[in-house]
Formats: sequence, C-alpha cells, structure tokens
Amino acid sequence: MKERPRNLRLRNWLNIIFMVLAVATILIFFFYNESNRRVVIFAVGSAAVIVKMAEVMIRITYKK
Repeated sequence: MKERPRNLRLRNWLNIIFMVLAVATILIFFFYNESNRRVVIFAVGSAAVIVKMAEVMIRITYKK
C-alpha cells in the first residue's frame, strides 16, 4: 500500500486557501468599484501566490 505524505493535510488546507483567494481576486476584479481597486486586487492576488508558493515548497522539500 502506498504511504501518504506526512504533510498532506497541511498541503490540502493551503490549496483550499489558495483557491478561495484566487476566486476572491477574480470576484474583486469584476465587482469591486472603489478607487483603491488595483491595490486590493494586488494584495489579495499576492496573498494567493504566497500561499501557493508555501504549498509548493512543502511539496518539493518532502522526503520519504
């Protein structure tokens, strides 16, 4: 039977957070019409990218 990675639960949560932030960025892009729209889109999008980078680093550094 194949062994599950130790950090699978953490990686799954980070992926869920990334997907929520990515969808939030798209929704902000289409529906947020305030003067600071670009800053908000940049901030939420950047947070999504940082979360995804953390998940990828956990995946890359995993050793069996």
